[in-house]
Amino acid sequence: MVANQWDPKTRTNTLLGLDPRNGSERWRHKGLFSPRSNIRDHTPPPDAPLIAKINGQGAKLVRIDPTLGRKDPVLALPEKHLLETYCLDDLVFAVCADHGLDPKDGDLPDKRRLYAIELAQFGHP
Repeated sequence: MVANQWDPKTRTNTLLGLDPRNGSERWRHKGLFSPRSNIRDHTPPPDAPLIAKINGQGAKLVRIDPTLGRKDPVLALPEKHLLETYCLDDLVFAVCADHGLDPKDGDLPDKRRLYAIELAQFGHP
């Protein structure tokens, strides 16, 4: 089970791996943003790949072993903003853009790019 811990004072995010049986902490990684590693309306199995965004560093993703918390090498995409990610089998879909949400009305950028990335590209066997 994965949880996010946001600290408004330092404006940092911490990703926590929790034991689903008792809620105890298994691992933690500072500077990672909430993973969106499942298809909408679909709960992933416990061993499903966990893909997280590196907070504040453009469109950079990292794969994490959900049980051990081990991080694979960082995968950088050419855009400046990562809008969302989803996993389907051995593919990670990342929606990116050159800028984020419009600060005035919260609309998504008109020019977005969809990347389909094989899990093997994250360096995990």
